[in-house]
Order: sequence, then structure tokens, then C-alpha cells
Amino acid sequence: MRAAALSRRLCSAHPADAGTGWPIRQALIALLLLVGFAGHAQAQLIDQIDVIARESEAEISIRLNTTVQYLRHQPAKQGNLLQVEFQLTGDLDGGTRSLISETRRSPKTSLVPPFEVRYDSRNRYLVVKFSRFTSFAVRQGSDNRTISVFVPTAKKPGAAAPVVKPAKTLPAVPDPVPATAAAESQAETLMQQARQALAAKNAATAIDILNRLLNLPPNRHTPEAQALAGEARAMNGEGQKARAEYDLYLKLYPDGADADRVRRNLAALSMPGATPGKAAGEDRVERSFYGSVSSYYYSGSTKFDATLAPPQPGLTFSQISLTSTDQSALIASVDLNGRFRSSTFDNRIVVRDTETFNFLKGQKNTHRLNNAYVETYQKGIDLFARLGRQSSPGYGVLGRFDGAWMRYGTSAKSKLNLIAGVPVEFYPVPKKSFFGGAFDLGPFADSWSGNVFLVEQRVDGSTDRRGTGAELRYIDAKRNAFLLVDHDIAFKSNDIVLAQANWILDGGTNLNLLYDRRRSPVLQLTNGLPALPLPTISDNLASGLRLFDIRQTAKALTPMSTLLSFGATHTLSPAWQLGADVKMSEVSATEATGLLPAQPGTGKVYVYGMQAVRTGLFSLNDILVGSVNLIRGKSYDARSIQLSHVILIRDKWRIESTLRHYHQTDLLDVTLDRLAPTLRLSYRWNEHFSLESELGAEQTRTSGPMQQEKTTRRFYNVGARYDFY
Repeated sequence: MRAAALSRRLCSAHPADAGTGWPIRQALIALLLLVGFAGHAQAQLIDQIDVIARESEAEISIRLNTTVQYLRHQPAKQGNLLQVEFQLTGDLDGGTRSLISETRRSPKTSLVPPFEVRYDSRNRYLVVKFSRFTSFAVRQGSDNRTISVFVPTAKKPGAAAPVVKPAKTLPAVPDPVPATAAAESQAETLMQQARQALAAKNAATAIDILNRLLNLPPNRHTPEAQALAGEARAMNGEGQKARAEYDLYLKLYPDGADADRVRRNLAALSMPGATPGKAAGEDRVERSFYGSVSSYYYSGSTKFDATLAPPQPGLTFSQISLTSTDQSALIASVDLNGRFRSSTFDNRIVVRDTETFNFLKGQKNTHRLNNAYVETYQKGIDLFARLGRQSSPGYGVLGRFDGAWMRYGTSAKSKLNLIAGVPVEFYPVPKKSFFGGAFDLGPFADSWSGNVFLVEQRVDGSTDRRGTGAELRYIDAKRNAFLLVDHDIAFKSNDIVLAQANWILDGGTNLNLLYDRRRSPVLQLTNGLPALPLPTISDNLASGLRLFDIRQTAKALTPMSTLLSFGATHTLSPAWQLGADVKMSEVSATEATGLLPAQPGTGKVYVYGMQAVRTGLFSLNDILVGSVNLIRGKSYDARSIQLSHVILIRDKWRIESTLRHYHQTDLLDVTLDRLAPTLRLSYRWNEHFSLESELGAEQTRTSGPMQQEKTTRRFYNVGARYDFY
């Protein structure tokens, strides 16, 4: 396998390095400083990123805080940038689907090149940026909360690939195409610069130049660059990283022109004085500490102009003009991850915390501790336990909670789950608690698995929700399907019926299907509180109301949401991809209850969409996406056009731009036009430090028989992030 498709291990350390105390001391200091520090009003999507060794590839598992369906990705097979499109099929934190953009750095590993994962909340994409040109394949993960990226692992050139069962991994990804003449010319220039830097003993400059060279498609200078990368690391005093570079060279080019020199250099690194490893047979504990700290300033202002028709003919039109600053805030975030593992255990400590400092008069600072838990997995007895603030693992649990989750393998194909806690909401709500259990079953016939669950949630001594249900999963190399049924015994009603499937056809076509019918939000006794005379469930029961009546009120106020979608994506060539989607959505009406009037339903809304993707338009690492959507509703028709582009320049700059236009006409002959351009710049200063900024505007014009309105909003943010690993 060529070097451009393989791990560089620039950040991986030998087990001997793992025992250094500095990261652990820093973690303890950071945890102490975190007391009383955190949050933002919107939800975070990314829960956890893991890199898992498979037989002939590594799986990057991106686990999310809610259920999602993978739709498509660009480019199809290789690059430094990977863009993954998906759709949300579940809610977060009690019902919200409002998400913030976020970036997570890869955990420490030698299996794949270092990478970062960014969730773009404006475009609803996951963008994965690798530190070097990489081959990959993407599909839905092992459940409907996970997106998986598969990257080939290192093997000797010419060696036969291991036999892999298709039910467990994707088919092997083809090697990258040979370098173009332009890439060969660029590699020649970079190699000359790297040799000059090494001759001048400027190791840091040489490392940067060699990284850029190795990010190019495989070329005639790639083997020498891999060997020189080890020399540059050794010159820079990074012995363990130099050893990793040399090891990788010998795996890739055991008979290469520089192989003898690399072996001599590697032997020199192992001379007396180097940190000794542990005795043979002793179980080594690998320790890693990674995460980020960031701070961003957000500002936004809105100007509103309107011309209103007079109440009587003959009078003059009214002019209104308002200008206001509606956002001025500093948001600071901390993401800390500690991992300690060996052949017998795998333990973690996770803390994610955000603090919002609002500078506008009348707005309070807000605090949000998103995650704070410890977990252990004892491999010998197949026992997993997690304690603290954590996201829902499924099993009928709604959103984030403070509590405990334990899983025990009762046999090779069944696991018992016990879970209990207190739901976490970041606004005033009645205090609740829950407990439940589930059985994980499978895999059966290599591809089938699932679970059954029962969960009881209580409020003020009464049953708030009693959910029971099951999930069935089918996964192989080309197909996956998920079925979830969640039924509330207390309400005698289905809360969720969700079915989704993906099918990769021969010839480069991917089909996706989704049926999602659910109560939104999920039925709970407290859904009826807005229509009840007293503020708590216990007070209403004490006043003489029956529990049955409160349930009927909650049921009347909770609408049913339905979504049906079908999509197809076809890869025309390595540079072009076409996609199309058809969606139907509907939210039912609610009944008049107490002092609350009935609310009409949306009726059926149809969306017909088409998408074209062009990769490599201006450089090896850029992605251009154009999409058009036609919307047909009960009371309005609309169209939406969007053009988005992301480009990576010299592995330092990332430029993301988006232009959206939305046009709508309703039954009252009122038209709405909205134009929204945004530009985002990211600059990676070095291996750890990044600068980011975003600038955007949104102009909305509304025209009707009785009024003309124009709203202009401008916003920007600027900040920095420090990644440590």
C-alpha cells in the first residue's frame, strides 16, 4: 500500500513515552479549574471519537448524541478533506434540534493519520480533515448513532491483504492514483527545500516541508521523504517520533534504496541511554490525554425597515426603522479526554464544559457542563460501567442525564444493561428520575443484532413515562438497516416508529430510505402542564384531578410528526457526484385543552431536491456542492438554492464559503426572499494551535398587499483553539 494512504504516526508515542507524568498533572490541574466552569444554550452533536483496529483497515467511529442517517460523502475514495452528509432522525436534550458547530481532534493513535472532525451546523455536514492524503470509505456505523470512516492500515508492498469477512468491514479501498506531472514537479521543489533545511540543521522547517510533500499523492520522492522525516525528527530531539517514522518506512519499503541507512539510524536510536521498554510479557498500560480549549467572540446586529399600509385609504404609509445589536458574547469551551488501557482493561475520563459570557444588557452569563464521567471496561469479564453526566446510549432514555450505566456480558451473544439517573435540562423543568434495563442480543449470522428495553421515568411520585421497545439492526459491507419501536405502556401509545436503510449498489450508487413517525416531543406526563391549573403534577393530583385526565391532556397537546424520505447518490467519476432526494413531512394538529386553543397541523410538505458535487476543481483538496430544493406545502410554495465550497490550502488554511437563496410565496400573496452569504477562515498555526473566524450576512425581504419589510442581519465570530494530544 502506498505511503499516501497510510498512517504517519507523527503524534504517536512509544509505550515508554506513555508513562510521562506531564499530561496527567495537566489533566488534574484542568479538572480542578473546571469546577464551576461551562455551557451554551444549544446542543453539541459529537459525543465520542474512537479509532478501532480491524483486520486490514482502521475504523474511525464518530458517535453522535442522537440518531442520524448517513446519506453521502465527498470525495468518493481519497483526499485530505472528507465531507459527510447525513440527516438527523432524533432529538437532543429534551427535544431541541438546534446545534452548534464544533471541532474535535483525533485521539492519539498510530493506526491512521492525525485528523480532526468538524460539525458544520450551517450546512449540516461532518468535515474530516486528515493530516495527509488518505484513502477512505464511509458508511453508517454499527448503530444509527454512529458514522464510520474506514482507512487502510500499513502493510508491506506486494503483501497479500488479509481475508476479511464482508459482514465486518468494507471492501478494500483502491490505492490512490499515480501522481500527476504537476504533483511530481511540486514534490521535486519540496524535496530540494527539505534537503537544504536539513543541511542547515533547521529541523522544524524540514519537518513542515516533508509533511507537505508526504501529503501529495504518491510520487518518486515519497520513499525518500519518509526516510528523511525520521532524520528530521531525530535532529529535532523527537526520538520516539523518529523511531515511528523509521518503522513505517521499513514496513512500506523493506527493500527500498534508503532501507540500510534507515536500519542503521533506527539501531542508533536504540543504543544505551534510550528509555528501556518493559519486560517481555508484562502488560503495558497505554496512557493518553487529549482534547482542546477554545475561546470565541460572537457578535451580531439586525436592522429592520418596514413600510405599512394605512388603516384607511387616503392616509400616508407608515415608515418604521429599527437597529439593534442582538448578540455580543464570549464562549469558552474545554474538552478533556483521558484514556488508560491495556490488554485487560480500557478506562476513560471525559469532561466537556462551556461558559458563555454575555455582554448585552439584560442577558445573563450561562453555564453548561455537557459531559463529566468516568468509565471502565474490564475485558476479561466483559463488564462495562460509566458514572457521571453522560449522553443517552439509547434504550428508551431521553437525552443527557446524571447517573450510571452498567453493561455485563451474560454470554457471547447477549449483554445485560442497567441504567438509572436524573435527566439534565438547561432550563427550569420539574425534577425527574428514571431507571431501566435492556438486553443486547447478537450478532447472529454475522449481520443481525438488536436489543429490547424497558424504562420507567417518574415525576412527583407518578409515572411520567413507561417506555418499552426493541431495536433490530442489519449490517454488512453494502447494506444496513435499523428498525426502532418505542411504545409507552402508561399512555398506551407508540412514541417512536423509526425505520431506515442504506444500500450501496455495484456501479457507485447509494440508496437511502427513511420512515420516522414519532410523538414530538416524546409523550410524558409533564407535557400537559401548560394546560393544567397548577404548576406541578402533585399539586394537580392533590386538587382532585385524576391521573388519567392529566395523561389525556398531555396526549392532546403532543403532536405526531411524520417524515418519509428516499434518496439516491451516484458517483459519475472520481470528480463528479450527483444526488436526488424526495421527502414528505407532516406535523399533526393539537386539540384545544383548558385555556390553550387548538393548533392546526402543517399539512403535508413535500421537498424535491437535487445535488451536484465537484471535487478537485481548483486543487487536490477542495469540494464544491450545489443543491436545489423545491418545497410544496399546504399554504406556501418555496425554492431553496445553495452553493457551498471548502478548500484546503497548503495544509494550513481552510476556506469555507456558502451562498444561500430562499424564495417563498404563500396563499395571501406574500412573497419572501432571503439571501445569506457566509465565509469561514481557519488557519492552523502549528500542530496544536488554530485560529478561526466567520463572517456572514442575511437579508430578508417580505412583500405583500399591506406591507413591505426588509431585515438585514450581520454577524461575525473570531477565536482560537488549542489542541493537545
